[in-house]
Amino acid sequence: AASTIRASTIFPEYCAALDRCLPLIFATMVGQQLAVLWERVSSICLDTSGSESLCPHAGLWATSWCLLKRTSSVAIDTASFSLAATWSWAQSKPWMMWLQEETPIKSSDADWTAWLSWRGVLGSLDKLRADFVSENPHHAPLLRDLVDVVLCLGWLASMLVILRYLLGNLRRRLWHYPEVLFFPDSSGAHVSKICSLLRQARKRVWIAMFALTDDRLSNEILHAHQRGVDVRVIVDDEQSEMLGADAQKLLADGVPLILDNSKARMHHKFAIVDGLVMTGSFNWTRQASVANNENLCLLRDATILKAFVQEFTHLWKQLGGQTGGLLQCFSLPSLTGKSGSQASPATQARKRDGTPPPRAKLKK
Repeated sequence: AASTIRASTIFPEYCAALDRCLPLIFATMVGQQLAVLWERVSSICLDTSGSESLCPHAGLWATSWCLLKRTSSVAIDTASFSLAATWSWAQSKPWMMWLQEETPIKSSDADWTAWLSWRGVLGSLDKLRADFVSENPHHAPLLRDLVDVVLCLGWLASMLVILRYLLGNLRRRLWHYPEVLFFPDSSGAHVSKICSLLRQARKRVWIAMFALTDDRLSNEILHAHQRGVDVRVIVDDEQSEMLGADAQKLLADGVPLILDNSKARMHHKFAIVDGLVMTGSFNWTRQASVANNENLCLLRDATILKAFVQEFTHLWKQLGGQTGGLLQCFSLPSLTGKSGSQASPATQARKRDGTPPPRAKLKK
């Protein structure tokens, strides 16, 4: 009983000490394996052991082209060898014979146990490596043992990840891949993406936005204008007079900007950036990006782009004609009235507070 009590008190302490030591042991093992892999990479690529180097070419482009050819060759030969080995293995198994001849399945548990053991797995992999080298002797310097196999498979996996990323970007550019951004976004990643798209603009940035108060987006609009991009902005006249609105700042910096100056609201929320259309419920305000439930669609379809270009051109001509061209200045209602004099409390109220007109009261 005393031994049992002593073991029950010591064992938890031993487990706790082991838990503290396991990360250190694991890190040491990983470090040793990385050192072995680095020596092998150096011996293959840098030719430190006198063996054939992977790409004995000088210069960035020559080495890159050599790596591309060798990687493609290894990938093609590995794929063909894997298919052939898999088909040969499948034909040799009893279940394949059962499918062909309708004979009962007969398998040896000892064979599976031997194969699933650690030595069996390593032996099978080394046999596959030897068979692959015998069929593709030009890859022999790369596959001297199982460590080389791990290195080659890791290299091929990294190349597949890079290729998938490149093909994804190509698909988005060539096949008009749409995207949807949802708000609120506390991380700011979506607004950063819009800023990045504005920075990439080279031909035009046409914006019809009901409310524009986010300084980050306004600064990107200004930078695009300074780069010589065709920048045009249409905003709602009352929203341009709200606290924090950036229309006056853009106008003062020379950005072509028009107010709707009409009884109805200019309630559009879209932007045309070269061949991209951004449209949705999202106003370019801080409130919309971090608090409101909003959406923004990024569309690259030529038909949709043409329709939005026509709508913006129509608005630009219509509102520019009503206001006599681009506005040169305007004043905030809290400081001055429409005529430039001090505004009264009545004129400071929203012009559209009474619209739509109140319904006529029913006569009793």
